[in-house]
Parts: sequence; structure tokens; C-alpha cells
Amino acid sequence: MWQWKEFSFAFGAKTTTSAVLALAAGTALLVVLLVVRMRQDEEERRRSLAQLVFAVLATSLSLVRVIMLPLGFGDRFVHRTLGVVDTVCLGLAITLTLIHLFLDVIPSRFHKRVPPIIAEVVAMVALVIIVLGALGDSVAKNVSSLVATSAVLTAVLGLALQSTLSNLFAGLALQMDRAFSSGDWIQVGSREGRIMEVRWRSTALRTKDGDLVLLPNSKMVNEEVHNFSRPLERRRVWLKVSFHYRHPPNEVKAIITDCLRGVPGVMSDPAPDCFPREFGESAITYAVRLWVDKFERTSEIEGEALTRIWYAAKRANLEIPFPTRTLLMSSDDGSKRDLEAKAERARRIEVLSRMDLFESLQPNDKELLADGMRHATFAAGQAIIEQGAPGASMYIVTKGQVRVSLARGNASRDLATLGVGDFFGEMSMLTGEPRAATCWAVGDVDCYVVDHDAMGRVLSASPNIADELAVVLLDRQTEVKKEAADLSREMRQEARVGLVTRIRNFFDLKS
Repeated sequence: MWQWKEFSFAFGAKTTTSAVLALAAGTALLVVLLVVRMRQDEEERRRSLAQLVFAVLATSLSLVRVIMLPLGFGDRFVHRTLGVVDTVCLGLAITLTLIHLFLDVIPSRFHKRVPPIIAEVVAMVALVIIVLGALGDSVAKNVSSLVATSAVLTAVLGLALQSTLSNLFAGLALQMDRAFSSGDWIQVGSREGRIMEVRWRSTALRTKDGDLVLLPNSKMVNEEVHNFSRPLERRRVWLKVSFHYRHPPNEVKAIITDCLRGVPGVMSDPAPDCFPREFGESAITYAVRLWVDKFERTSEIEGEALTRIWYAAKRANLEIPFPTRTLLMSSDDGSKRDLEAKAERARRIEVLSRMDLFESLQPNDKELLADGMRHATFAAGQAIIEQGAPGASMYIVTKGQVRVSLARGNASRDLATLGVGDFFGEMSMLTGEPRAATCWAVGDVDCYVVDHDAMGRVLSASPNIADELAVVLLDRQTEVKKEAADLSREMRQEARVGLVTRIRNFFDLKS
């Protein structure tokens, strides 16, 4: 049966043999640690520093003991004290080395990670055993008797260590339960953050703001814990927006869900959805649900989603109302609105007058077309029209820049950058053809939109304009494709007639 005496003899403080063995063991361990340390990176060296320090102390103390023996200090108190300290240092060096090997190095080779609290508990238990073993059998018995027979001391220790032991066993329970691990995003009460590590007394969290929060392990066990990283890292986010009662819910739902496609961080599967949630005093409140791929980016993704919703609402003239109040408007306010409307109409007519596409329109035709135009705003990086998509409207840039790109297979190349006064989408508006290219908003872009209905009213009043529009369209096409010099008169006439026919058919004009 193993006795404390044998432990004391192996690492004892009296005999020459024990001192030499301790020196040999410490030296061998120190050499091994130094050789291994040469192949470690900076992080591994930092984690293995403790065993190196204890190995150096053990070797130094053993060397001092061996030197003191020939001088006659073998049985003296100093030599025995050095022996105890030497034994503790050597035992700790060996224990920490074994812990580092079996709980850190080997698991990492298999892409596993042992919680730090396990290593800390093993190290504490080993420390108690080593210290008692180094003190000797009689001292260990005295300590055991003192603890067992002293009710007062037992009570004091129990009360003093109650919180510590509670946190220790709670930490072990958390690791055995495997409900979460390092790297998970959790919420405990009002605290939210990513788990850095579960220690023997507390769990360290790093918040989204970069702050470090230490939560006692007992609180983690006793309170409700939300794990946002399991079973999957993705998470559904709820947003609230309100629009005026005059907007049909189906129209609002379609606009919102469409504008959220392609928002960075918003998952396409499951797709975002929207539905009315509440009929408020002055607006209908809609719930917008979307899935995000990274919990830590939730706030950023929510902000981008709300930004896209605002731009989409502005383009579609969806009103986000203020609280409703009944006001008495004076005639001066009505006159001001009339002046603003006239100024806006004049701006639209001026924009149309500068366009070669509508150069042949008469003043009354331009006024009619201006009345049917609407304003649209696009966010930076948003696709205004997409290649291959159906369309029946054209866009006139009044603010910002638009990048035109063409996709061929898996490759895409930029064709042009349009600025204020330029327009695009006219072929789809006049013939109904699918979009020939994709146009992106470089920054925030404002446009006037001329749709099929507005152009149809003009053509219905003056059908002959179709011929003149066909000529301008043909010139623009051949200029872009650099084919004007290669087209004969007959070919140009044939192309013009075909284009006129398509325009008339699209607008149901009589020949």
C-alpha cells in the first residue's frame, strides 16, 4: 500500500540519493522543456511558461541541496526546508507538463479543445497532494486531524469557501452539460456577449462594444441563458415599420420584401417576409422578418435593412406618417403648394427639352409627358434595372451616377457610367423588350421615371411621334454598336419600319 513515507523518500529532504535524484529529474525535465520550447510559437510558449519556471526553480534548489550535503547541512532545518520547496516545485513542473501535454497539445492535434477549468481543477488537486506529500506523513496526519476535529475551523472554512466552491462546481457542471462553449454568443439576464472562456470561478464574456464582463458560474447555472449560436449561428430579426392607411397592404408587402433582396448579411433562404401587425392611430404597423447569417452583425444588418426600406418607400411614394393632427390651412399655404407644383412641372419640361429622344415632341406633348412622370430615389450599390428582367419604363438621371454593366455567362464588364441628364431603359419603355443591361447606383441616385402609361397618353394624342422616336432609337443603337457606317439605306429603312411596328404594337396604336 502506498504510504506518504514512500512519497517523501522519493522526493525527500534528507538523503543524498533523494537530492541527486531530484537534481537529475529536474535537469532532464528542464532540458526537455527547452528543446520543445524551441519548436513552439509565441502563443504556445506563453502557455508553457509556468512549467518552465517551476522546472528551473526545482533544478536550482536541487543543485543547492547537493552542494550543501558535503558541507554538513544534510540534517539541518534549512536543508529540509529546501527539500520540501524543491519537491513542490518539481512536482508542479511535472504535473503542469503532463496537463499541458494531455489536455492541450494532444487534443489540439485532433482539433479538440479541453475547457481551461478542467486543467485548473486538476492543477489545484495535484498541488494539494504534492504539498501534503512533501510535508510528510506526520504533518499530513496532523493537518487531517486538525481539520476533522475542529468544528469551528470546519465551519469557518465552509462559510468562507461557500461561494468559491459553488462557482467551481457550477463551472464543472456547465462543461459537463455542454450547453455552450467558447465562441458562442449568449445572453444572461441583461448581459449579452461572446464567451471567451469558462474559468474555475467565472465565465468571461466579450460584449459587442468590446467590453469584458465576468459572470459568476453560479449565476450561469441558476439563471436563464439564451444561446444565440446554437443550434445554428443564423438568427431571425424582427423590424417594425409603419405606413399610411391609403397604401394597400399587399402593395406594401411586395415593395418591402423586394427591396430586402441582396442586402449584405440577409439570408435568401429563408427569404425575408412582411405582414401587417397592428392598425395604429395614424398608420398600419408592419412586421418585417429576416434571417441574418452572423449574430454579431445583427445591428449593422438591421440598419442597412431599414435604410433600404426607406429608399424603397420613397421611390414608391409610400408615406411614413407622423401622428395625425387636424390642422386649419390658410389660403396662403394652398398658394405656396401651387407654386411648388408649377416649379416642379417646369423642371420636368426643361429636362425633357434637353433630351434628343424627345426633341421632336411639341410643347403640349412635353407638358403631357411631364405630368405623367414620377420621381424615384435609389440607394448606393442598388440595382436600378437588371439585365433580362421585364420592364416598361425609362429613367432620366437628375442626381448622382449610374454604372451600366453587361453579363456574358459568368463574366461581367462595365459598359459606361451615366451622369445627370443621361437616360436609360428607353427601349424597354417603347417596345417592351427585356432589359439589355444592368444599371447600378454608384452613389445615391435621383431619377425621373417615364413609364408605359405616361408615354402611351402622348402617343395616343400624336401617333406620328412613333416614327420620329424610332429614328432616334435607331441612331442610338447603331452609335453604341458602331455599325452606322455598315448599314445601307435599305437596311436602315427596314430597321426603322420594324422598330416603328414594334412601338405601335406595344402601345396599340392604329397604323
